Amino acid sequence: MTDDRGSATCCDWSTMPAEELAAAFFHARDDAARRDAALELAAWCHDHEAPFSYFGQLATEGDWVASAYSYTPASDRAERYRLARRAAAWCCSNGASI
Repeated sequence: MTDDRGSATCCDWSTMPAEELAAAFFHARDDAARRDAALELAAWCHDHEAPFSYFGQLATEGDWVASAYSYTPASDRAERYRLARRAAAWCCSNGASI
């Protein structure tokens, strides 16, 4: 659920279907809402042990974590570091690159 600016409001992301999470990601009007949706899509991929397909493209858990990284403010160095390590760990575990 978003407010009239597209910002995340009190919403239980964990109960949303992946298609709604993807819509929230692509229609978000601010970086915080887009980051939250990307992290939820990463969790969805992790829980389902599968990539999520949108517009004919497959996006893995690592892709969504990397996306969340890109929407995290540069000033939040601790969070960006945590997300970078998480994406790197995912790559190492899956023999993949982002």
